[in-house]
Amino acid sequence: MSNTKLALVLAFLPGALGGCAHDEETPIHRAAAQTRPAPSPSPSPSMSASQTALAIDSLPEPDRDFLRQAMAANLAAVRFGELAANNGSTVEVRSLGREMVDTHTGLTDQLRTSANTEGITLPLAQMTPKQQRMYDALTLLSGPVFDDTFKRDVMEMQRDAIAAFQNEAVHGRLSELAMLANQALPLINQRVRTVQNQLQRM
Repeated sequence: MSNTKLALVLAFLPGALGGCAHDEETPIHRAAAQTRPAPSPSPSPSMSASQTALAIDSLPEPDRDFLRQAMAANLAAVRFGELAANNGSTVEVRSLGREMVDTHTGLTDQLRTSANTEGITLPLAQMTPKQQRMYDALTLLSGPVFDDTFKRDVMEMQRDAIAAFQNEAVHGRLSELAMLANQALPLINQRVRTVQNQLQRM
């Protein structure tokens, strides 16, 4: 497995980052922090818009769900990171938020590019209903309560992402995706433990 693909898999997890930088704070403005449009190639002239939309639906169910969960995880990481960067009450939370935005914005583009090489056209990412509810609740908070809720939410999303990778590794029908999930799981679990320890020390 290439380093690029492994890096892509590792960073699907919300908050799966190295360390929390203690650099000078730079608030993230929503207009600048939105997920960049993916530079996916235009469909071929013979492919209609409806055929393009159906590309992911034609995949076997475990693989289709895995890709959607990975896309949702990246989008959730960006949205939660924006909130943390602007509303966190500590330098650590704001720094982690900025890292989440920077990392997962780029990874959204990489995921689309990687899927395109496999002949898979991905639709626009959407947060899951659970992620949306967590996000909506977080927007109403501030101060230490915001920080504590943000940390709990990030760790819960990490657990959900691990479950998705485990399911793909065991039940995936497309060998490429199943292999990526299986080979990445040990490193993902180690990265999650590291990030959870960082969050707990905040």
